[in-house]
Amino acid sequence: MSEQGSIRPVDTYLADFLARLEGGVSPGIYRLFISLGQALGRQDSCIRLDAGLAEEVARLSIVSSDGSQPLILDGERLYLHKYYRFECEVAEQLRTRNEPLVTDKTLIAKALATRFPAQPDTDWQAVAAWLALTRKLVVITGGPGTGKTTTVSKILETIMETAAHGGEQAPLIQLTAPTGKAAMRLSEGLRRHSSAYNIPTEVTTIHRLLGRRADGASWRHDASNPLRAELLIVDEASMIDLALMKRLLSALRPDCRLILLGDPEQLPSVDTGNVLMDICKESPPFSEELAAEIQTCLGYTTPASLSSHGLQNAVCQLQKSYRFSASSGLGQMAGQIRAGQLPQSNGAVRVEPLQALTGQLASGLAAFYDAYFHALQAGASLQELLSLFDQQRILTTMREGSLGVRLLNELIEDQAARRGLKRPGQLAWHGRPVMIRRNDYHQQLFNGDTGICITTGNSGDYAAAFPEPQGDYRTVLMSRLPAHETCFAMTIHKSQGSEFDRVMLIVPDAESEQSASLLTRELLYTGLTRARDSAIIYANTETLETAISRYDRRFSGLTERLK
Repeated sequence: MSEQGSIRPVDTYLADFLARLEGGVSPGIYRLFISLGQALGRQDSCIRLDAGLAEEVARLSIVSSDGSQPLILDGERLYLHKYYRFECEVAEQLRTRNEPLVTDKTLIAKALATRFPAQPDTDWQAVAAWLALTRKLVVITGGPGTGKTTTVSKILETIMETAAHGGEQAPLIQLTAPTGKAAMRLSEGLRRHSSAYNIPTEVTTIHRLLGRRADGASWRHDASNPLRAELLIVDEASMIDLALMKRLLSALRPDCRLILLGDPEQLPSVDTGNVLMDICKESPPFSEELAAEIQTCLGYTTPASLSSHGLQNAVCQLQKSYRFSASSGLGQMAGQIRAGQLPQSNGAVRVEPLQALTGQLASGLAAFYDAYFHALQAGASLQELLSLFDQQRILTTMREGSLGVRLLNELIEDQAARRGLKRPGQLAWHGRPVMIRRNDYHQQLFNGDTGICITTGNSGDYAAAFPEPQGDYRTVLMSRLPAHETCFAMTIHKSQGSEFDRVMLIVPDAESEQSASLLTRELLYTGLTRARDSAIIYANTETLETAISRYDRRFSGLTERLK
């Protein structure tokens, strides 16, 4: 056990509460309770104890190993009861689903052969599709541009084709993602895929799918009222925290098939846990039986092992990037960051010292949105504005501070006022991009949803237009929006699930121990890979070195439970 970081009031509150429940504890145990609070603040689900301390903790009346007390001691790991229960339920749900389906493998192999032409090397998209069509659970991972959406579209086509061939009804398929932006991206990607089959393209957020009610505490779908889905496809799984994953899995019927998609190298979820990484980090090669099946049916050789891991045969990593070639600038830099190497400027990405931006901060920020501002001045349509705005984004590591989201947006809005697009002090103005900061279940608006403020006609009212996954948009009066903010600039965390043609990535020097702890390899990788075409990174070398040297690794017992 180690104590890391400063002690927050909530850590002391938790320690005091647990000490009162126990009826008094030693100073050492009190410090342990503080450490547990700190660990939860770091989004760990538990803490590790040495053997001697574990023996002392086991004697406390509020500690049990059978789930009957507020604290759970599971070997060397100490949990709050709810996180122990969440881990156990997630592991059980995943392990139970990891089994083969009864299918016509000859028919599936024939259908896949028309969609995945034979390759000299193993086509991991075809392998992933095979798993998804012949097994109840598959986790498809891969970096940006590795073809996760393309693979899903071909999986869906094959499901429709094989069902039609057998004169059967296709299974009821639902698609979901953690955020509105991620849902929209998946929906758009599926619609772009030309298909002779009517594959489903409607994607909802997980909160909408599960039907979180307006009170924010209850849900329409759970174990007692499961989803009707016979196949659930979940995108951007790295963003799903432990509690939400537990809730999602609990709402599935026992016979529901599950496909999880995501990139475990990205930032983990905002809340407790790192479920996708825990699933992937010790997943073994395929069984010898499955490897032989893939060789026979697809003609590809895959690694095999004799492991008895609980998720063996469930995880497939896509390894070829179709967006970034090995020689592309963005692909090269993403690889450098993953390998712990200091990123260097290349044809697609410029790395500049922070002073290059701060010396002309306001004008430099505004210049990044020149095309958008010109479109506003020219009276562009709403669809044009939505498209133009989503072509670029300024990303930063912080909300507050001299280069935090709040100040950057203020500076850009000041530049908009200089161009006559808004009056000084005007909060709602035509063209202002907004991001929702708090879930509103009445309006069906969720944290991270982005839209554009527009005039509503002669009344002088303003509304926000939010793009929908189906390609249209809906408007909500600004006066009815939940907490929101301008979003010319946004944090890297908020950008997850989004892609932009161009990205400006600002990585300020750490101003405190807390801000320094946020600088990680995953943060840089996530920010950079939001860009499709080009990026500029403003950061000092020492700050980049600090970030590259740090991992965002969360402590949990989920990986062990999945074995």
